Amino acid sequence: MPLSKQSYDAYCRRDTVQVLHSETYSGQNWTEKLLTHQNIRLVEVLQGITNAHFHLIDPVASVYIADQQNSRFSSPLKSWVEENGTIQIPHEQVYQEETALIIGGMKNHWHFLINFLPRLIMARKIMGSSFEDLDCVVIHEATPMQQDFLERLFPDVVFRQIPAGSTAAYGFKSMFYLDFPKNTLLCPEILSLTRAVVLEAYEPRPTDLAAGIFVDRNPDIPRRRLAGRANKLAIFEEHGITPIFCEDYNFSQQIALFHGADFVAGLHGAGMSNILFCRVGTPVLIIDYKWPSEMYALAQALDLRPLPILAEKVYNKTVEMRLRDLEITPKQLDAALTALKALTD
Repeated sequence: MPLSKQSYDAYCRRDTVQVLHSETYSGQNWTEKLLTHQNIRLVEVLQGITNAHFHLIDPVASVYIADQQNSRFSSPLKSWVEENGTIQIPHEQVYQEETALIIGGMKNHWHFLINFLPRLIMARKIMGSSFEDLDCVVIHEATPMQQDFLERLFPDVVFRQIPAGSTAAYGFKSMFYLDFPKNTLLCPEILSLTRAVVLEAYEPRPTDLAAGIFVDRNPDIPRRRLAGRANKLAIFEEHGITPIFCEDYNFSQQIALFHGADFVAGLHGAGMSNILFCRVGTPVLIIDYKWPSEMYALAQALDLRPLPILAEKVYNKTVEMRLRDLEITPKQLDAALTALKALTD
């Protein structure tokens, strides 16, 4: 039976769909620098189906919903679309006689922490005691570190992972689905709740790690590195700031490192999503390649004190524009560090 593509909003307005919860949240759409309001709604779909992009398929209503995911995944799974354009549930199907909550996720550290972890935490808050009655939560193919992190936060939850690249349909006896603001919308209330839940689970304590940190990027990988790195690291050192590579630390150490930092500087990248763990009011220097920027918007939403530097992209025809190395002058860096560090005195 062909499926009709529909928005989640239109689906929730169907007479046959029961919206179990609806609540409006506000946040900044960082791409437009505008305050935006959006509903978060929870529905239950009997005999519901999902896939590797965590779309919502209601086979009874013959509806396919894809608009709640990252824009890269907001179209029907290509393998489900026939040559004539119709959408069909594939023959390869995996069915579980279970009650499931569809959360999804991505291995990318930013999207995992800032988009999908809040979605899971909000689902638990909204569902209350019903959350404990779930048989499983359906997520992406998580990294080992992400798996350990989720087990720490949700020790009693069974996480079912859908392999990346799978073309199968995954059906459940009953499926709960929560819509969520696009990844361009950062909501202070939801992010603050996420930070509180993580800090309560990990209870980061004072460490002997650096009070000021620079979130560096691997100099051996030509992907948005700091140009003239050696000279810039010397300036960071003059200001008492230590360079770190986030990948050298496990989740627990990263949380402690950022929560304990009096000052954070970093290049635009997934590692900067760890400012989620910073204390309110922490100064943050962001060396960015674009404006508006989600890094700056995240720092604002978390009630930190951000200062962006818009760097020049170093020309390299073999590297994608957004991934080119970033150049700032020594005086720019010194002035910015001096100004922001004054806030910690």
